[in-house]
Amino acid sequence: MKTNNNVTVTILYCENTSMQLFHEVCQFPLNDNDRVIIPGWYRKGKIIIAVCDGKVSIRNTLGERILGINDYRLIPHIQKALHSRQVLM
Repeated sequence: MKTNNNVTVTILYCENTSMQLFHEVCQFPLNDNDRVIIPGWYRKGKIIIAVCDGKVSIRNTLGERILGINDYRLIPHIQKALHSRQVLM
């Protein structure tokens, strides 16, 4: 979907410090070859895995759930629950 010379894309990425996968829906411009121009400020600290056209609903990947940027706050709670479970086993 194009709006004002921008295109809506879903970016799949990992942070440089982790192999955790994230996704985020963004709008970026296209170059003359119809490739998405991802600005340096957005790429900083990320490893871009894929750029998908439009808003993509990601259910899971590689057998694990993929978290959107807004779901990241849940990780400490999940880790705490998993740790408690391991201690009880």
